[in-house]
Amino acid sequence: MTGRLTGWTCWAIAILTCGGLRAAAAPVNDAGRFFTATAEEQATARLDALAKKAGGRSAVFETYDEVPAGQNLAQFAPARATASGGKGVYVIIVRRGGAVGVLVDKQTLPAFPKAAQDEMRDGIMASLRKGEKHFDQALLDAVTYLEGKLAANPAAAAADKPATKPAGPAPAAGPWVDRAARELDSLPAGQRDAARGRLVDARLAAGDPKGAADAAVLIESKDARLAYLAAARGAAGDVAAARTVALEIADPYWKSVAYARVAAGQKKAGDRDGMGRSLALARTAAREADSKAEGDRRPALTLLAIAEADMGEPDAADATVADLPEGAARDGANAALAAAHLRAGRLPAARAAIDRIKFAAVRDAALAEHVGQALRAAKTPAEATTLLDALPATARGALANAAIALAARGDARGATRLIDRLTDAPQQAEIALAIAHVYAESGDALAAREAVALAAPQIAKTDPAPRAGLLRRSAAVLASAGDAAGARKATDEADKLAPGATPDTADDALRTVSVRAALKKFDKAREAAAAMKDRRAEAIRTVVEAQARAGDTTGLAEWIAALPDAPERFDAYLATATALAK
Repeated sequence: MTGRLTGWTCWAIAILTCGGLRAAAAPVNDAGRFFTATAEEQATARLDALAKKAGGRSAVFETYDEVPAGQNLAQFAPARATASGGKGVYVIIVRRGGAVGVLVDKQTLPAFPKAAQDEMRDGIMASLRKGEKHFDQALLDAVTYLEGKLAANPAAAAADKPATKPAGPAPAAGPWVDRAARELDSLPAGQRDAARGRLVDARLAAGDPKGAADAAVLIESKDARLAYLAAARGAAGDVAAARTVALEIADPYWKSVAYARVAAGQKKAGDRDGMGRSLALARTAAREADSKAEGDRRPALTLLAIAEADMGEPDAADATVADLPEGAARDGANAALAAAHLRAGRLPAARAAIDRIKFAAVRDAALAEHVGQALRAAKTPAEATTLLDALPATARGALANAAIALAARGDARGATRLIDRLTDAPQQAEIALAIAHVYAESGDALAAREAVALAAPQIAKTDPAPRAGLLRRSAAVLASAGDAAGARKATDEADKLAPGATPDTADDALRTVSVRAALKKFDKAREAAAAMKDRRAEAIRTVVEAQARAGDTTGLAEWIAALPDAPERFDAYLATATALAK
């Protein structure tokens, strides 16, 4: 890269502030293919965190091979900055002609004046001139520079932050953890140690390392107590004390857990060398633990990979998973790793982990979760369409999840298009019925009946036993949609095929709970969950997590307190706290 834009910010400011902002783009849009996926994910995570610290202001980085034909850079860059919808700083890098430009909006200018813009631009240029091996560092160094400027000037950066909080803010997670803690003495004695460990994690997620340490010292098992205490010490910033505690642990399983937590504290303190050493110790202990593992304890290497992913270290996590033997162990670890990436919004890393899964059923289940999250993150119908078009017809769970998500968003055309892609496929009927269920619960009786009709031809081709089950599901949907005659007909046909068979009411009820929660009909979802006898705890978690994620805790405390089972109350309080902490 040899050139640069001059006279850049003096005219860009007016352009960026002359109209309303659109929906914000991803923090890094690497169309020019400058950066590795790891660097892009790290930069994205840090820029998202910066936005939270700096009143919503952060940066958008975009790279291009060249400027579109018929435009010059002076036209293209401001248009892209406006289209990105970002608040704060916009950085553009163009390969052909070697240009780097920095644009700043009006509200951010006090925190990021022209001298800072020039310094940042020149720093990026200097790194890029060193060659491709330095491209990632150019991006990460620029993010570091932004953090120093914007996070250090919150008053200037937050100039346009609303003066009042939005209505109905979610309460802090801490009080919900306190409610869970009050249930401990009511739990069966054999469950209390594991529950105290979960309390430690919940306290840490809620930003309460002292409370986490207080919960840790009550754990009866010595090595588990020390591992959780190391986590609390590391989260409090006392990494030396955390390492000292970890040295006392004898069980390699808990030693691995402890050193992973020490590494997290070292990363937070900026000690990446120390973090690397701790992760190496954790991996050695995990290998030893897994080599002599007995019972149903989860593989230590899997837990370590999840911890590394949660720390934002996907390369380390991938290396840990690679230590597991091929087969079920590695597939399970990759699925867990994908889930950790999804929780953090790292969709490319999650998809990479999913693609490494060999067993089709495990891969499909993980892909289903990925599709649901990706659809929620899609900013435009075009993004959603691109995602769905990439799905293979064999990805039954993913297609079903996508169809339900589209139906819940009111996109009947997109949901039906997925069914059309599965013509003559065995899963077509199940997906059509899943969509019909969503429509019935959302009050669109006509759409529900039409979706059942779409399922009918495929239902007729299935074997008698599964056909009876699909007919009973059809009957339930039709009854909800007000078609009593159709429901009776489907039920009669099912009874002829499988006389005396008992339908799986628990599955049906759980589907209803999930759909109502997805539609944010939380009162009705709780009503359905409370009526369940089998799998009720699973239904309760589904409701509280969905409601807390939506920032709505109305009625949750009273409902959870009324549950007769202490383990269910404990799980529900912690599920609420965890969702709020996220």
